[in-house]
Amino acid sequence: ARELMLEAIDIEPEQSSHFERLALLEFHDLEDTSAGIVSLTRALDLDPQQRELHILLHRLHADAVIFAATGEMPAKPTEISE
Repeated sequence: ARELMLEAIDIEPEQSSHFERLALLEFHDLEDTSAGIVSLTRALDLDPQQRELHILLHRLHADAVIFAATGEMPAKPTEISE
């Protein structure tokens, strides 16, 4: 799934939802918190005006702190921007 998301980003880098999905997959499903945060940071570098991505980035930073402290992954957000 991650490879398909990376291909989608290569094809449509302007679509922030691709980065969002990749970040959530990396962060929550693969439990690679730093990779998930890097994916969102890349999206914001392309379009710093993406409010939803800023909100998600702040949430993932907070979730990474919780995960590091407890070893428990917080719940995955259910809404994804389109």
